[in-house]
Amino acid sequence: MRNQILLSRKQKGVVSTASLFYIFIGLALVIALVSSYFLIGKNIRSSTIEFQQRSSESQSDFTSKVLGTYLDDRVQLLQDLSQQPLLATAVMGTLASQDNLHDYLDAYRIFGKVEQLYLLNVIGEPVHQTTDAPLETGLEDERWFQQIIGGERSSVIKVYQGEAGWHFTVAVPVEYNGLSEGVIQVNFQDSLNELVPSLLSESAIHIKGEYIDLDLRDERVDYRQIQLRPIGESGLTVNYYVDAQRLVSKVNHVLEQTYLGIIGSLLITFIFLFLLGKKFFVDPFKALKQSERQLREQQDCNREQERALKQSNDKIKNALAQLSEQKFALDQHAIVAITDVSGNITFANKKFCEISGYSENELIGQNHRLLKADHHDVGFWTGMYRTVSKGNVWHAEICNKAKGGRLYWVDTTIVPFMNRNNKPESYIAIRTDITERKLIEGTLARNHDQLELVIKHTNVGIWDWQVQTGDVVFNQRWAEIIGYTLEELAPVDINTWVDNAHADDLEQSGKLLEQHWCGETDQYTLEARMKHKQGHWVWVLDTGKVVEWFDDGRPKRMIGTHQDITERRAYESTLIDAKQAAEVAAQAKSEFLASMSHEIRTPMNGVLGMLGLLLKENLTEKQRHKTSIAQSSAKSLLTLINDILDFSKIDAGKLELELIDFNLRNLLGEFAETMALQAQDKGLEVVLDVTQIEQSKVKGDPSRLRQILTNIAGNAIKFTREGEIVISARLKPANDDNLIFYCSIKDTGIGIPEEKQATLFEAFTQADASTTREFGGTGLGLSIVKQLCELMGGSISVSSEAGQGSCFGFTLTLQTCEQSTLVVPRMHDSKLKLLIVDDNKTNREVLTRQLSHWGANVTEAEDGPSAMNILQQRAEQKMPMFDVAFLDMQMPGMNGAMLGEAIKADARFSAVKLVMMTLMSDPGDAQFFTDLGFDAYFPKPATTSDLFDVLAVVAEGGDSLQQASPLVTHHYLQSIQNRHSEPTSVQAATWPVNSRLLLAEDNRINQEVALGLLEGIGLSADIAADGLDVLQALKDAPDDQPYTLVLMDCQMPEMDGYEASQAIRAGNAGEHNQTIPIIAMTANAMKGDKEKCLEAGMNDYLSKPVDPDAVEAMLNKWLKETKNIGALSEREVKKASASTTDLLVWDEESAIKRARGKTQFLLKLIDLFIENMPGQVEALQRAIEEKEASAVTELTHTIKGVAGNLSGIGLQALAGKIEQASKQENIDALPDLWLQFEKQYRLLNEELHRFQQQHQQ
Repeated sequence: MRNQILLSRKQKGVVSTASLFYIFIGLALVIALVSSYFLIGKNIRSSTIEFQQRSSESQSDFTSKVLGTYLDDRVQLLQDLSQQPLLATAVMGTLASQDNLHDYLDAYRIFGKVEQLYLLNVIGEPVHQTTDAPLETGLEDERWFQQIIGGERSSVIKVYQGEAGWHFTVAVPVEYNGLSEGVIQVNFQDSLNELVPSLLSESAIHIKGEYIDLDLRDERVDYRQIQLRPIGESGLTVNYYVDAQRLVSKVNHVLEQTYLGIIGSLLITFIFLFLLGKKFFVDPFKALKQSERQLREQQDCNREQERALKQSNDKIKNALAQLSEQKFALDQHAIVAITDVSGNITFANKKFCEISGYSENELIGQNHRLLKADHHDVGFWTGMYRTVSKGNVWHAEICNKAKGGRLYWVDTTIVPFMNRNNKPESYIAIRTDITERKLIEGTLARNHDQLELVIKHTNVGIWDWQVQTGDVVFNQRWAEIIGYTLEELAPVDINTWVDNAHADDLEQSGKLLEQHWCGETDQYTLEARMKHKQGHWVWVLDTGKVVEWFDDGRPKRMIGTHQDITERRAYESTLIDAKQAAEVAAQAKSEFLASMSHEIRTPMNGVLGMLGLLLKENLTEKQRHKTSIAQSSAKSLLTLINDILDFSKIDAGKLELELIDFNLRNLLGEFAETMALQAQDKGLEVVLDVTQIEQSKVKGDPSRLRQILTNIAGNAIKFTREGEIVISARLKPANDDNLIFYCSIKDTGIGIPEEKQATLFEAFTQADASTTREFGGTGLGLSIVKQLCELMGGSISVSSEAGQGSCFGFTLTLQTCEQSTLVVPRMHDSKLKLLIVDDNKTNREVLTRQLSHWGANVTEAEDGPSAMNILQQRAEQKMPMFDVAFLDMQMPGMNGAMLGEAIKADARFSAVKLVMMTLMSDPGDAQFFTDLGFDAYFPKPATTSDLFDVLAVVAEGGDSLQQASPLVTHHYLQSIQNRHSEPTSVQAATWPVNSRLLLAEDNRINQEVALGLLEGIGLSADIAADGLDVLQALKDAPDDQPYTLVLMDCQMPEMDGYEASQAIRAGNAGEHNQTIPIIAMTANAMKGDKEKCLEAGMNDYLSKPVDPDAVEAMLNKWLKETKNIGALSEREVKKASASTTDLLVWDEESAIKRARGKTQFLLKLIDLFIENMPGQVEALQRAIEEKEASAVTELTHTIKGVAGNLSGIGLQALAGKIEQASKQENIDALPDLWLQFEKQYRLLNEELHRFQQQHQQ
């Protein structure tokens, strides 16, 4: 420039022009620069500052949304977790086992991460924590903790500083029945630096809330506040700040760049003008070079701008990348969709596709109404649109419909994105699946509705009691029960109950509550009285249960109900009065029956007794006939009385059954023989079939079984004019020790119409009135039978057809007997060949079955000619002849006698033994049958024992047959049975020389009867008219002639038998008479009479009318003097006579017979007894000393059986007494019994050793 000026000075024309040009260019440049600075620079500054401000605001909005989403999602998640019943149970301390809680929380993940989770109870103590990091102490005093427990806040957010920076802590309540019972606190591991890393590197935030005041600004930096924004629904705010100096630097930088651009542009312009000018004034080449230089400068400037622009783009890309990462994290745990303003879906993440069932391609472009489930009304959607269209965030729970039609629930938050005009341009919806929670809520709501319905319709009052504070919540019905409203009773507490309850019931209430609190009862239950508003008392059923406990075991909370039971109590009171009246009537009935029993039985005893004595006198045949008729009528009357009394006992449930051993076959045989007499008098045949009874000895009540059989068979005979009565019985095992006895009694009588069968077993009922007129009877028999069958564990039924006969079948439950044996005939091993000839097919078949069952070869014939043909055929075919032939006497044409005579007349049949079967009512003459060649005869029906012994005697043909004179008869067979039965000796009663009896009886007739009975068995008695006479007679008896037994009538004037017995036992008749045996003789036969006698001190009991055999057996039992004829040695007879109270130690004869006469076998048994018994006796002694009743029972039962098998009578008896005492838990009696037992055991050992020594020499 200076050179040019110099040059211009040399060449003035040229220089002036150039100078002017240059001055113009320079001025233009200055003007342009100044203008750019003032006109463009300020606008650029304001625009740049505005741009930076909006950029910072966007960053602030992004920060608040990221933090809001982060905290809202976690608060919601923890609130859902707190609804789990397991957590509520745990914080309340009612969880039975902590294992499930630990497993559940330790495995719990929050958005895939294991966070520091603390489960706290109401006092701030940790119930469970998933980290070892300690928890701050004193939480219970913290205000935020108290607000959560008090229900004032649903969540609290705090911050804590960790190694990675600042972290959030979120706490929510754990509620139960609307009350906060604990707190879930989670310390999240994500730091603020991780949540908004890029933003915090160039800015700072200040988060503020009720429990947070976190200012992350650097004190050394001057910040500029951008804006204050809320953080989601958390209640927190975030104040966003940027570095003011950095902001100014950015603005200045932009201005510098702009100014440089402007200057560059102006310079280019200046250069262009300069070059253009130079074209005209300067050398063109020089101008060109100058232009090139300027162009290069411009390019450098552009490159600088490009670098700056690239740096800015890189920063934006980094921010977008971070935003994408945050979006990915959000996609993993939330259901996200973006729609345009029309609701068309523009974006859907994977979670959205999974829950909706649609693929991404199916969703994009579709309107969001595709998922509408029509669950919400129009107003719901209108409210949503109104909210988001204004730029506000909308939150609700929505029910949508998936592709397959399945409904699902989502917790939805919709955020609108606004454009520059503050109008929505798109919407983002973030959702959480809450379907399971909604289902649970629905179930709870239904259960609540059901409970409300139950409470409403059952009129139940509800109470909820805080036990330690006394606070109570009642429902309206509780107050209504006593006539009030809740408003009238307000304020209510436990005293509301105390003030209105009856004082007498409060004490019982306290006791029952204590029992419940101590764990003695599952729930508290009380029937109490409460004072009604109108003044009367109402009864309530008060029930409740502790539902919450303190840690120290004290009850915290009880819930219960009140139910008005006033009407029920009134009804019960009426029932009690009616029951008492019924009991009084029943007692009067029982007393009446007892009195009637006594009053009727007393004269009946005299009638039957005198008739019995009269029949023993020498009477004419006419007199005997009339006397027998009178005796039969009296017995019928007695049977009727017994039926009435039995019916009364059964009706009152007071009939007791015996459980004793008896021989079932013998009972049935004896019964059949008894009934046969009646049947055969009417021309009927009785058939007994016991083939299917293989066990003869059973346990049960034989008298009641006989009563059932007698009733049914008696009816069969009564209602049958011709034909037969078939009694079939069988015995089958049931279970354990039980047996089922089946019996049917079939007749060929008049039958029973079908319409009458339904009422047949009702009391006082017969088929029709004509039956009663024709056949008699009370109609009680079958009713009693039915009830007896049911009492004995069975049933009864009938099948009948009018005019064709009837079949009554019944079942009973019996028990097995220890001595039960299979029924086996005593015959040779070789098969017997038997012939049965009988025109009665049924009888023939029964005999054939029984004999075939025993192994015999049986042939049947229906009449005499058929039998002769069979015999002739066997002789002609040279077949072995029959061993025995059983012939029926009563057969048409050729009877049994004629057939027997024909058989014996043929020499070919001489070896056949003949047995005649006759009617019991017409047995025939023994000598007559002997003359015809018969070997034996017995009456029908044939019993098992008859068949046994006939086959044993006749078929064997030994001494027993030879000794029969003139032939084997039924009575001869019974004598054989007696000789072979155990015990084998025949016991004849012989009374002690000093026997002296006292008879207490006020009725003269009964006195004569009793004296006559005693005279018949070789005894006599003195008479006492009442109890006072008894006491006086016992006192006055000489010492050398004392009374040895008292027969005591119970009903006597002045002093009855009960009082007299009590006085005797009290010593009022002298000490030496305190133990005298007293036998009751009473006409009372009702339930409890025997027990009453025994309680009064009597030893035993006889019912009037007394049976002579029963009297003899009873006296034999209590006078204790028997002589064993032909069985005991002389030494043993003397020992037995020496003391009437000592038990026989060892029955040697019985023991030898038990060993079947084999002495060596008996010695082996004795060796085993001596070897094994000491251990069992020692064990028994220990069990008695240690009072172990079950062990005593088991040991004595075993010892009793062993001793009985060896015929150790005394040891067996005492073992039985100890067993009985232990069963009755009478432990105090065992020591005395043990001393007696030990003595008997020692004596038995001595006897057994003596026997060993005798047979080893």
